Amino acid sequence: MNTAADFSSTAFREPHTLKQHIFDTLHFYYPACIDQKNGGYIHEYYDDGTVKNTHSKHLVSTARFIYIFSVGALLDGPDWCKEAAQHGIRFLQNSHYDREHGGYFFEIADDGEVKDDSKQAYGHAFALLASSIAYQAGIQEAKETIEQIYDVMEKYFWEDAHGFYRDEWDASWSASSLYRGQNANMHMCEAMLSAFEATRDKKYLDRAYTLAKGVTQQLAERSGGMIWEHYDTDWQPDWDYNKNNTKDEFRPYG
Repeated sequence: MNTAADFSSTAFREPHTLKQHIFDTLHFYYPACIDQKNGGYIHEYYDDGTVKNTHSKHLVSTARFIYIFSVGALLDGPDWCKEAAQHGIRFLQNSHYDREHGGYFFEIADDGEVKDDSKQAYGHAFALLASSIAYQAGIQEAKETIEQIYDVMEKYFWEDAHGFYRDEWDASWSASSLYRGQNANMHMCEAMLSAFEATRDKKYLDRAYTLAKGVTQQLAERSGGMIWEHYDTDWQPDWDYNKNNTKDEFRPYG
């Protein structure tokens, strides 16, 4: 086991080593992650690189693949970095996107069947982050996705009276969850910063500022200076949400 002193002196403090580590990671996934048959990426692997699951296509995982390959392109990596990111943007637009109602499905199967048709702010935040970095990497079609996600978030998720995004809708935008959460807003803040960096449109920076200030000041005041995770519809802390549920990986207690 490395001590703190050992870690502080490792080569991972050197930019060229970090860059090489990034490309080593990309090579671990590519080209095995490209689903040539159904589009998008294959998401799940064992530690040795063996494919674990070819059937599920999760919005967050799709976005993360787009992000890392876009970073590879920005670091002047091989041509396949940009091509792999474009591959993901096309899948995001053609398969995750709900052409009937708008917004992005949370999970679909490899055959295109929708497995989880909920519209979640958390997933949309990752899609916005991915499309923003892809646009920075020179993938022009990602600009449409940036604008599309922002418009959906404004129309359905933004609660102007509170200054935060609500968490979840059903597929047709007919019913909204009573749950409110810090996590989706934190990720949306990050995504808005990336969208600003990609487009230089100040509306994204302004929204990031509103979210950051609201969470670290307004919400923190309601929870004794802590950044609490879970809230009710009035954005008051829900101290007991998931208290006895250890299975929810997206909304853990605390």
